[in-house]
Formats: sequence, structure tokens, C-alpha cells
Amino acid sequence: MSRIEAFSAVLFDLDGTLIDSEPAHVAANHRLFSECNLPVPAWEHDGFKGRPAFAVFAEMCSRYGPGRLDVDEMVRRKQVLFREEAEVVTLLPGAHALLERLEARGVPTALVTSTDRVLVDELLARLGLHFAATITADDITRPKPDAEPYCRGAEALGVSAGQCLAVEDAPSGIASARAAGCHVVALPTSFPESVLREAGADRVFASLSALQTWLFGG
Repeated sequence: MSRIEAFSAVLFDLDGTLIDSEPAHVAANHRLFSECNLPVPAWEHDGFKGRPAFAVFAEMCSRYGPGRLDVDEMVRRKQVLFREEAEVVTLLPGAHALLERLEARGVPTALVTSTDRVLVDELLARLGLHFAATITADDITRPKPDAEPYCRGAEALGVSAGQCLAVEDAPSGIASARAAGCHVVALPTSFPESVLREAGADRVFASLSALQTWLFGG
């Protein structure tokens, strides 16, 4: 019996879990903050991972803003800048192989991401990723670390969150999945293993290939 048989579905985060998009996000954010005259220090950027853009920009405006800024307009501008940087976005090694293996075994998958739907749809189409359901920032009212995103992902697949394996890379996403009741594994692509374990990850895998081996055997 392989470990995948313990789960009814697998729920994936996107950024840092299936795709290497952090360089594009960082570059777009730097350009945006410069345009808005927001002197956001580099150390703040780790705190953006796994969080919706609106919440991040609202917080940065309150800390560093020279005056009232339109956060909705900032989000729209970030989308434009990210698209200009998105050519550097690539799949993480093993992403296609893992998703294809799950599909071959009849295990449904859902994407649960803090990125907005327009950008998600563009990235999925360009990178050739397919899911039975996709939950984005536009589909929820309470973002990660709240349980709602992963509860919605499980609901969209018609299973309970407690029957799902969640794959994450950030503390906010781990907290969200655990609050929903998922079994949570993580990849140390964005944070050290110690941080991911402290956040509540049940296991941390060095790569998606290592996760596939754990789920299906050699």
C-alpha cells in the first residue's frame, strides 16, 4: 500500500510550491514600490510570501506610505509589472511528473493560491498545469493563514479537508491548511526547514520528486 492511498485528494499552493515565481514577484514589487515612492526595505519581502497582494500593499502603505495611496490601483499595477517579469517564471523540477502521477492514479488535485485569478489562469496556461479545481484570492474573503482557502479547495473537490494532503512552502499557507484540518507537507523553497516545521508542517521534503517517492514508493 502506497501512502497516497491515505488521502482522497491533494491540494497545492502555487508560488514556491509548483513554480519558481519569487524572482518575478520581487522584481515587480521593487518596481511598484519605487513608482509609489514607498521605501520598503528588502527584509520585508520574506513576509509577503503566501499572502494576497492587497493585504501586503495595505500594510506597506501604512508603514512607509508618504500619503494616501490607492491599494486597489497598486494591485492592478502589480499585475501589469508581474506580467512583464513573468518570462522568468518556471516550473519547479518534478511538478509535471507529480501531477501526472496523481492524475494517473485518479487522485483529484486542486490549486489553493493567494494569487489573483487572472494571473493564475495565465500562468497555468503557459506552464501547462491542470487541476480539477482552482481557488484564488478572488474566491475567498479570509485569506491564508485563515482556514477558508483550504476548506474551499476541499469543498470544490467534494471531499473533507481532513482527507486531503496539502503541499505548501510558507508558514501562512501551512497555518491555513492545518486550520482546515489537512495533513500538511512542505518544501523549503522559500523558508528553511526549521521555520516550516515550527509553522506546523508534518513533513518537509527537499523536492517535489522526493515527495512523489514518499507518496508512491520508488
